[in-house]
Amino acid sequence: MITQLRYDELLPRYTEFTAAVAAYGALLTAHELPFSIDANGLLFAYKTQLFTKLVAVNKGLKMQYDMLKSDEVKQALINNTIDLSGYEVVNDIATGLQELHDTLTVANHALRGADKIEKPTLADLVGFELSIAAYLKAHVIEWTADRAAVLHQVTEYANMVTSLESMLRGYGTKADAVGEFHRRLADLVSLTNGVATVNELAVFNMIVGAAHRAKAAELKARKEAAVRELNRAQDEARQAAAHKRAQETEAFLRARNNQ
Repeated sequence: MITQLRYDELLPRYTEFTAAVAAYGALLTAHELPFSIDANGLLFAYKTQLFTKLVAVNKGLKMQYDMLKSDEVKQALINNTIDLSGYEVVNDIATGLQELHDTLTVANHALRGADKIEKPTLADLVGFELSIAAYLKAHVIEWTADRAAVLHQVTEYANMVTSLESMLRGYGTKADAVGEFHRRLADLVSLTNGVATVNELAVFNMIVGAAHRAKAAELKARKEAAVRELNRAQDEARQAAAHKRAQETEAFLRARNNQ
């Protein structure tokens, strides 16, 4: 089964297949053929169309056909009478079916094992008139009233986890997975006989500890800033001294050259 959100993600991946289905359907409609993926059945249906037109002008053939008793013999007569060699519809149907198969195979790569849904074949989609939208929709989770109630509770829990995790991050305790979050929370809450109890001392220590760490971080930042300022002042002093020495040297050289 898949969620509605996953359905919305998957459907666009089948755009080329959907276009191939539309083109294939238009081909069959243009030749007044039933919607089917049975190539042999379609070609026989087309032969039957041509045979029907032929017997309309060939009374002898019609009489021969009417005298036949079983469907098998009648089908044999149609097959032996009508030759589809040279008819474009033969290749068109084969090409259309291959396009359906190829585009479906490519699109099916979007389905993952976590989707819990079989990658459909053309045969699987026949009952849905080759509509991938209908096929996927049939696998979307149906949230009946009882299921929806459970989903609602889990959703509230997820919201609570989000809120608590945000709070814990503010006190220097973060978790990137639900299991890790629960391990962090285990110090603050105990569960006995199905009843959760807050460990007030642990909560207090968490708050105080976070405050101490924040103060230590602030002091460290100030110390580092002071060191940087001292280093900057020392660098400026060295640069000034070097500049002064350069000026004095230059003045000495000028004076000596003027003597």
